[in-house]
Amino acid sequence: PEGHATPEVFFIDSEKGAANLIQHYTPGQKEVTIGVKTSDTRSRLSLEFGNIPAFIASTGAKAILKDTYLNIKQDLVRNPVYTFTQRASGLDKQSVDKNRFILQLTNETVRKNDADEGINILYRSGILKITSDENIGAIYIYDSQGRLVHSAHSVNFTEYTHRVSLRGGIFLIQVRTISGKLKVEKINGLSITLSALTRFSSYPTDMDNFINK
Repeated sequence: PEGHATPEVFFIDSEKGAANLIQHYTPGQKEVTIGVKTSDTRSRLSLEFGNIPAFIASTGAKAILKDTYLNIKQDLVRNPVYTFTQRASGLDKQSVDKNRFILQLTNETVRKNDADEGINILYRSGILKITSDENIGAIYIYDSQGRLVHSAHSVNFTEYTHRVSLRGGIFLIQVRTISGKLKVEKINGLSITLSALTRFSSYPTDMDNFINK
């Protein structure tokens, strides 16, 4: 904005209080404070978070943005963009608000709530089956590196079936209905592989064929 420096966003180290552009995640970490630097207290600003599927798939942590000033919590899987206005109070001499935003991290990557009721995700024997109480809009599958493994758009049916290999890692499945209802579910491909190997363990020949596929 005219008359103001470009806004800056950074993470704040909980122990040293230092500002970091990159913050490494520590397993079990519950929250990270986010600082926002700008003297503009009139314009609408946005915090946009990228690679959320990759973060969840690799860490198992669910990301929630908390605005302590307005007492609002936003699930970043459902909406990775948060719009706000910088408050005039609470800024230090450098126009930094260090106390408003907190990135909360929980291990509840899959939680039942009203928003995802009616959407069921089942993966078994290489077949992905999704059913919904309303037409499905889009489906996305990501691996632990955040890479898109499979996607389907404009499904427009209440049931979707597709053969896809989800083995050897953690995968995140996102399903969104045409009304915007969203469900996210984590699939552990490592467990699937181990289970399959166990079933075939008493058949050496079949085991070899299974591994080579």
